[in-house]
Amino acid sequence: MKLRRVTLAVLVALVAFLVWAGIGTLHADGAGLKYTGLFALAVVMVGTGIALRDRAPGVAALLMLVGAAAPMAIFYWMAPVFVPGFLVVATLVVVTQRRRRSNPAT
Repeated sequence: MKLRRVTLAVLVALVAFLVWAGIGTLHADGAGLKYTGLFALAVVMVGTGIALRDRAPGVAALLMLVGAAAPMAIFYWMAPVFVPGFLVVATLVVVTQRRRRSNPAT
């Protein structure tokens, strides 16, 4: 249970970073709203993943992983900077994902 709380804290920090990065790209030379919109989409994906963690763990994990990978795709020239953070988030999401209960009757 403690690992799930740590994962939630890391995901909330990721959302905060994505919001900060999105706001920071508003005044980027030549890019502006294009990058901000992509970061906003990533925020929505991670936030939806957090909300769906208990009801639809598979979909939630996919949304959180894609949202966590967004900075690497958006700033592809800086991907090596974002890879360690993505690996931490991906590991925590996969390890804490709730598994389906097997049905012993079948």
